[in-house]
Amino acid sequence: MLGHGLYRITPKDLERALGLHNKEAKYQAIRTLMRNGLITPSGNGLYDVNVDMAEYTARLIPHPPGRRVYSNQWLRENLPEWRTADRRYRQWLSAVMYASQGTSPPIADFAQFPITYLRVPHGNCVPTILLAGLYVIPSKSLARRTAVYCVDIGPVTVCSATPGQLYRYLSPPCPVCPPVVPHPTPCEPKVDGLVADFKGTLIPLSSLPRTARRYEPGVVFTPGRSVPYSGLFDLELSRRGGHPPHLRVVPRAGLVENYIGSDVYQVCQAVEALADYALAYALSLYSSLAGYGRAMTGLTVRGLMARSEEVLAQAYYRRRRPEASPAVLAPKVFLRNVKVEASRYDRQSRRWLKEQVTLDRDGPITCRDLRAYITRKASVGRVRVRYFELWLFLPDRDGALSKDMAVEYDYIYHNTRKDRPGTVRLEARPYGGVTSRLGPQDIALHLYAKAHRIATAIKVVMLARHRTARPAPND
Repeated sequence: MLGHGLYRITPKDLERALGLHNKEAKYQAIRTLMRNGLITPSGNGLYDVNVDMAEYTARLIPHPPGRRVYSNQWLRENLPEWRTADRRYRQWLSAVMYASQGTSPPIADFAQFPITYLRVPHGNCVPTILLAGLYVIPSKSLARRTAVYCVDIGPVTVCSATPGQLYRYLSPPCPVCPPVVPHPTPCEPKVDGLVADFKGTLIPLSSLPRTARRYEPGVVFTPGRSVPYSGLFDLELSRRGGHPPHLRVVPRAGLVENYIGSDVYQVCQAVEALADYALAYALSLYSSLAGYGRAMTGLTVRGLMARSEEVLAQAYYRRRRPEASPAVLAPKVFLRNVKVEASRYDRQSRRWLKEQVTLDRDGPITCRDLRAYITRKASVGRVRVRYFELWLFLPDRDGALSKDMAVEYDYIYHNTRKDRPGTVRLEARPYGGVTSRLGPQDIALHLYAKAHRIATAIKVVMLARHRTARPAPND
């Protein structure tokens, strides 16, 4: 239904979309969709499609059609929707197989089903498959299941194929021992220390000359196996351009074009999966940085916030402070710099004519807008998504996070010329005039306090994006 742009359907529309040729199968499909809340009758033989529920269902555990499929064999082999469903099921099996063995799947499968490591109450880091905001613990029995058992605990929802495995992973190390962590959280990478990008080279922050004015302090992390494929994208947290505080996900070259945009019917599922993975990745980095800052300074969270206010006042002494940007509370994923290539066949010249379009010239768009454009263009030719960037706005009710981002903005990436292999650097890029008023240790102290606020905002976004699991229709 989403692939064909159907928001109000008739039984005949459903029959054509699924390629059904059996009346029993048509009405069985209608009853199944109504039972799962995907469509509701509106009278006169019409049914309204619940688009939000359809998008959420499309991201859940895929399963094969089974034996009782009343569609023609030719249609199942040639309709792109059937091919996409079969490919998604095979990608799911691949992700389950690799994750259960403690390794990472190929990039094409990882883009649809990311692997995230969670630190559970007994202290170990366990691999989980990030699926529609749910952290599913892999196992051999998971490959044969289409429903899982879930528990909402903290900012994440942990799921498993069996209740015994779920209880075992969420229990403390021993019956009388306190849990190592109060709730499952993304495994935090190790902080290797503070550095500064000075004159094109990385040096320890303590070795920075006192007269230095043009430099960019940073924090080096060693994610290890806890963050697989961490070099597929860069992250930026800022309020540049007059926008509210936001998380910007910048995919590296080839990720969208070769692995996400090649199958246009799975682009939106990959967008949501990439957004969930980027949130978990950013939360692990900033939580690790906040804990490192408290350990290095010996201050509590309240003490760090108080010192951060002093640093902010010193940075804008006798200068106009930047105003707080308005907060955006809806945790939607917006797309920027969306480049789509549409091709149509010209019978006169007997060639495929290609046209590359940028969709967000008038402002950011949502994945629903991208799907509508793909639906229109796919009816007359081929469509391929070349590039896009993700934007997620962070909640900032009192404007404190917006003020913290007025000193510098953060960019998280790996530079092959400067950084060691296997490391990631969080680079704090100060705005103009800040380094002349603040020393490197002041900027580092402000970064510690800001990391705590950003981690809290990311947890709020994760809670708002995650949908509470509902019981199965037959329960």
